[in-house]
Amino acid sequence: METLSARAVAGATVADISPVLRSSFGLGYRRGVVAVAVKAGGIGETIGMAPGDVVLMAQGKTVNSAPAFARLYTRLAGTIDIVIDRGGEQIRLLYRLK
Repeated sequence: METLSARAVAGATVADISPVLRSSFGLGYRRGVVAVAVKAGGIGETIGMAPGDVVLMAQGKTVNSAPAFARLYTRLAGTIDIVIDRGGEQIRLLYRLK
């Protein structure tokens, strides 16, 4: 049985892509980070993140793991800048924190 190593980041729960998550979300990626849930009313929902989004970049850096993604957002300040893949389309999500 596979364990899910998920992290809560900026109003979304993200996890390293695994065979189970690849199958569940129909992902073409073998590695990387996927949003498995988005908190209603949270920053993730506000910026447009959705379950199944693959996080490609955050704050201008390539994202290879959920822990690395979480480290980028340990202190939320300034602007959140995330590039995701949603169904084969790359989308940039920006949000300026107040």
